[in-house]
Amino acid sequence: MKFLIATMIGGLMEQLKVFYEKPDIIEADNQDDALDIYNKKYNCSYFYGACAAFKDEQQIQVLIDDVPYKWIKMLEIF
Repeated sequence: MKFLIATMIGGLMEQLKVFYEKPDIIEADNQDDALDIYNKKYNCSYFYGACAAFKDEQQIQVLIDDVPYKWIKMLEIF
């Protein structure tokens, strides 16, 4: 399966608003493996990756509504 992972920033006292950056398509067997691959690739140590969407054989499933639509479209290309 292909997963759209992005770094989740915010949710702290200094910055309450949560936003996402560095979107990437990660191919893995499951969501946990995809997050591990992403976090290692980007050396995440304070803010970590979150799964925004995934694509299986049949459809794209969106898990986080706040990410830009063009990021979701990336799953169709890869």
